[in-house]
Amino acid sequence: MSDSSQVTSDYNPPHSHFTFDSNSTTMTQSDILVVTTTFAEKTDATEMARRIIMTRAAACVQVEGPVESHYWWDGRLSQDTEWRLTIKTSASTLSRLKTLVHESHPYELPQWVVVEAVQVSDGYRDWVLGSTSPDGIAEA
Repeated sequence: MSDSSQVTSDYNPPHSHFTFDSNSTTMTQSDILVVTTTFAEKTDATEMARRIIMTRAAACVQVEGPVESHYWWDGRLSQDTEWRLTIKTSASTLSRLKTLVHESHPYELPQWVVVEAVQVSDGYRDWVLGSTSPDGIAEA
């Protein structure tokens, strides 16, 4: 197992710039990311969501569940009830978010999945960037 306290690698988008224009609504590939992780206890998930938001490591965190997870662990098939966090953040905040989650996550090997938001409305992008900047104002 890897040591969850070791946090490496910053996000580097694989694409340059993608635009989509449909019905006069501009969609832009941006530095907006969706991250998921899971917790065994709702209280832990809720506390992590609050910590993430209070430190501006994300613009929004949804606590979803319970979800039923089926997985292999230590050579055995396992099944557990978990609570999933869906976290909307910016690429510039990802390293800080990862450190925050991994330093205090109760799992030995927490789920950490980052998905690039390929199409994001300009208004949503501005809101995420503004919400994750230290002063609450989007960077130009």
